[in-house]
Amino acid sequence: MPDDTTDLSVEVRRNDYGTSGDVLHLKARQAERSMSNNIVTEGLLGLAGDIAGKRVNMGFENVKVQGSIQSTQEGTYPTGGNYPDINTDEWGRATEKEMALTHAFRTWGPNSADGFDTLIWGPREISGMFSKLTTTQNRGDNGPDQYTFSFEWSHTDVYVGDD
Repeated sequence: MPDDTTDLSVEVRRNDYGTSGDVLHLKARQAERSMSNNIVTEGLLGLAGDIAGKRVNMGFENVKVQGSIQSTQEGTYPTGGNYPDINTDEWGRATEKEMALTHAFRTWGPNSADGFDTLIWGPREISGMFSKLTTTQNRGDNGPDQYTFSFEWSHTDVYVGDD
């Protein structure tokens, strides 16, 4: 099992990471990126851009990350404060980490002071936010304190320019 703090390819940082230090290190087995430009939105924005004398474009990027939470190490997810804090002697760190991921999904997100959160996938840094989360605990297949997760990360680009 890789060391959660050094050998993982996916990390999610809260937008105020510099002051909060809130980060999730995740064991990803698959990351899939999709990008699109909505043709209807592009047409409407193009008309508005023609009136304003500027080109307007809106692009969407989604990254779907799938992996597992098991045999996790301390310090690979935020704890304390507003995050769930459970008895890890009874439930294990993987359960606390799954709960921290769920809490992050519910409470993280963009704000005017700090902007968007950041997904780090290998050398890529993608600003955005969680848009969908699924976690599963299947004791029959994985045993206790083992989870699979899938989340979608969304980024939107809005370009206003002369080109």
